[in-house]
Amino acid sequence: MSAELFSIKLIVNAKEYGIFEDEKKYSYKYEAREKTGEKQVHRFSLRRIYLWNKSSNKRTSGLAYTPHDELSTQDCAYAILSRWGASENTFKHLQTRHPYNYQPGYLFRQSDNQSIANPLLKEKKRLIKRLKTETNKLYKKVGNSKESLTKKGFPRQNSVKERLKTEIGKNESLIEELQQEMKNLPERIELSSLDGNKSFRAILVLYGI
Repeated sequence: MSAELFSIKLIVNAKEYGIFEDEKKYSYKYEAREKTGEKQVHRFSLRRIYLWNKSSNKRTSGLAYTPHDELSTQDCAYAILSRWGASENTFKHLQTRHPYNYQPGYLFRQSDNQSIANPLLKEKKRLIKRLKTETNKLYKKVGNSKESLTKKGFPRQNSVKERLKTEIGKNESLIEELQQEMKNLPERIELSSLDGNKSFRAILVLYGI
């Protein structure tokens, strides 16, 4: 963008800015009629104020919808700089002079204890609990189901009751399998085995400082 365009000068907080104004066009579609789904396009323009900080040689821009007869280009630029000017750097400068993470009297070091409760055990316990609850419900359904017999007096293999018994058997086998797997898992594991980038830190209190 040519420097000649920034013909208007403005001084804010002892800093010189070059300014010029342009127009930014926008459009969006909206439903004119809900039943037919017909859409119309609405077009409008906003004032775009370009700012050039001469001291840092950085450029930016902001939008304004207020008409020219209410706010001039200089007024819009001043309003933008009042919001986005040097005041925005307050926290950055504060962090430089007064570090947020500074803890007087405390020192952090890696903890000697890096073990955690094995999450696989917790997951298997949760699954076993869910299977037991589901199996108990199946037992109740079996108790409320009528026995369906063949002409020879044998239970029908495809009856509701027999299907429920089959499902119960599968659940109980899975529960037994999960319980056996739990016996082979350690109660606690090292955090590094899950994520080598994470570790527990201990806080040491410093005296006599």
